Amino acid sequence: MQPIITVKDLVTILGGRIIHDGLSFHVNEGEIFGILGGSGSGKSTVLRAITLLGKFQKGDIEILGKSLKNITDEDSDMLRLKWGVLFQSGALFTSLSVAENIAIVLKEHINLSDDLIEEITKLKIRMVGLPDYSANLYPRELSGGMKKRASLARALAMDPKILFLDEPTSGLDPIGARAFDELIVNLRDMLGLTVIMITHDPDSIQNILDRMVIIGDGRDLIEGTLNEAKSSNNPSISRFFANIDYNNKV
Repeated sequence: MQPIITVKDLVTILGGRIIHDGLSFHVNEGEIFGILGGSGSGKSTVLRAITLLGKFQKGDIEILGKSLKNITDEDSDMLRLKWGVLFQSGALFTSLSVAENIAIVLKEHINLSDDLIEEITKLKIRMVGLPDYSANLYPRELSGGMKKRASLARALAMDPKILFLDEPTSGLDPIGARAFDELIVNLRDMLGLTVIMITHDPDSIQNILDRMVIIGDGRDLIEGTLNEAKSSNNPSISRFFANIDYNNKV
């Protein structure tokens, strides 16, 4: 496996506060990789930096062979077409139907006929396990699980190589969360995706992550598999798992 993302000695500062101070980790192509850490550890901040939605002060991020340190606007636009993002809130346009939310991404970036856009939209909706009739529903008419799947369909609109997920099972009931986890694994296998996800869900951590980084004190406390992390003698890592280990799921 080859690294598809490398974060090296990253320093980020927000409002005068140091969030990361030498954070490093890498993501291999084709794996489901977790970014873990306690509240305020900077999980979302590093995800924003990787996806060009936030800045960093020192260090570097390399993604798909491109350094983000002094990246050009042209390369930024090119990279954004190669990944999809599922935000924690879903971030669907409330005034658009599910189909229109997906179609708007295609219309913005590709010159396709309306008929072909409609066919692609239907395919993405079915790909994430939504019924055909959901294409005409608006976000307010969707359940929490359906909103997540609709947002995922939009993230997959451009056939990305990389999928970023921010707390994808947050707000879902246990059955819905496990179904979403299964969907992510199936999509990874079917489409050859690399998946990077922020999560604090013990079941997701245990069942679908290939590797992870745990962030604490601005740095990477450990990078590796779940077994490697739980075998660590680092007291900060032990406290992290103690805090999320409800019902002894991890």
